[in-house]
Order: sequence, then structure tokens, then C-alpha cells
Amino acid sequence: MTPQPQKQLEDSIEAIWRQGTVLSPDALHYIDSTFSAPSLPEMEAILGDESSCETDSLLELIFFPDQSFQIRIEELLERSDFRPDDEETISRTLTAKKLQTTLIFPAGRGRLTLSVPDWIVARFIGRLNISKKLDPALIRAIGRYVARPDQTLCKVKLRNTRFEFTPNKIGFLTVFFEKTAVNFKQLFDAIDFVISFFEEIEDDTDLYRALMQKKRFYFQNLQKAERYALQLKNSNMETLLLQGVRMPYFNTEEARRRIGLIDRICYAVFGKSEWMEISGSIDLGEFDGENGLAATFKFLS
Repeated sequence: MTPQPQKQLEDSIEAIWRQGTVLSPDALHYIDSTFSAPSLPEMEAILGDESSCETDSLLELIFFPDQSFQIRIEELLERSDFRPDDEETISRTLTAKKLQTTLIFPAGRGRLTLSVPDWIVARFIGRLNISKKLDPALIRAIGRYVARPDQTLCKVKLRNTRFEFTPNKIGFLTVFFEKTAVNFKQLFDAIDFVISFFEEIEDDTDLYRALMQKKRFYFQNLQKAERYALQLKNSNMETLLLQGVRMPYFNTEEARRRIGLIDRICYAVFGKSEWMEISGSIDLGEFDGENGLAATFKFLS
């Protein structure tokens, strides 16, 4: 890598850190639940306590690059040819600068000046995936079919993936963007689902079959939840426990939502999905309940 892109990336990261780091909701929840909503002086003492086993975890959470950070450098990463050994060079340069950032608490809870620990820099750079290159077919599909304001976030999400971009998955994603990006309001929900799905499967030779297996998994658990709900109407929880009936710990609303996503994705990419139906209060099939048949035809047109 020539020095110029390296310098540009170093300058970008330094500038973003100097502008301040807004605590993410996850980081704020961790701080408040672990340290009982500390004041700024208490927070400063916590971060300075090198003997605490929780300090390192907190610093990793604070300095974990979120998508808003990555969006700001994605264009530079896309047009550059960074390699794995560039990470060490960039980390060394930024570490030598002894950078500081301002930790910004939401809801007017104040700000705290914080030095960026040396050991954090290398981990931060490593999580940016700067040497990962997206397949040109995916770049073209995103540029052609995804609305311009959403294109960079799509690329960031794909850059952060942990699965191998096989030809089969690249082909799937190319059709996915072509068929879903314009009319599907749940585009990013669908992208997140597909990424999670790809990271779970070991064999991508039959993606349609794998998606139907995933749909069947949600469907069968909804059946169990429905049966338990019917039993609960005729008895009480204590009696069911004594009878050996276990309460299913399953988010039924999330399962319905994911079944709907699978149907929309499968109709977009493969032109089909499998019908599944339960009599009673659960009725699931090829079309998610929110949009119905008419929306599906519009979606595919």
C-alpha cells in the first residue's frame, strides 16, 4: 500500500476520534448496569483503574467501531488496496501519536476526556476489516439497485461479515439486491437476516433448501408455543410443570417476522416458498401477513 491512502486513513481515524466518541446504547447500558450509573468523576476513576478486570471490557466496548464510524471511511477503503500488514503500520503510527478522544454521554450527562489506550488501537484497526474487498458484482448490484443513501451502509454490513463469499452466495446476494432493494421497506432487516443465515450454514450448495429448513425451525417452535398456549387455557402453569410440560422460551413475534422475511427473500431470489399452516391462531404460509398476496405480486413486478 502506498503511503498516501495509509495517511488518509490515519488522518480520518484521528479526526473522528478528536471530534469525540458518543457512547452507544449498548455501552451506556453496560456502564449503568455494571457501575450503577456513575457520575463523571466516578467514571474517570473506573477507566483509570488498571487493576479492575472490568476496565478492559469497558474500553473495548467504548472503542468498538460502530457502523456510523465505518460509513465515514468506507469510500476510502473501497478505492484503496489495503493489505493485512498495513493494519500493523497504521496501528503503530496512531499509537505513537498518543491520541485522545472526548467520551460523550447522551441525554446531557456530560463529557469526559479519555486517552486512547495503546492496546486498543490495534484491536480497533483490526475490526475495521480494511483489507477486505467486496466482489465487483456485489459493488455493481448495490450501486445499481440500492438507493444512494443506503449504499454505503450495505457495503459496511458486507465488509463486517465473517463468512466466505463463495460464487453461490455472491450470486444469491446479487439477485437479492436486484429484487429487494427498491420496493422492500425492510431491506436492512433482510440483509441482517441473510448475513446471519450465511454465517450459520456450512454448506451453501442448496441455499433454498437451507432457508426452508430455517423457516421450518421457526414454524415448528411456533407450533410448540401454540400447543402450550392451548394447554395453559385449560390448566395452570404449576399443574403443567408437575405434568412435565415445559414452558417454551421462544419469541413468537420474532419468529413470525423472520418467517415473513424468509418468504419475501425466497420469492425474490427463487420465485417460490413452501406453504406452512397451523390451524387456530397461528396461520403462516408463503406470504407474510402484513403484506399479503397483492404486495407480493407488486414486490416481484
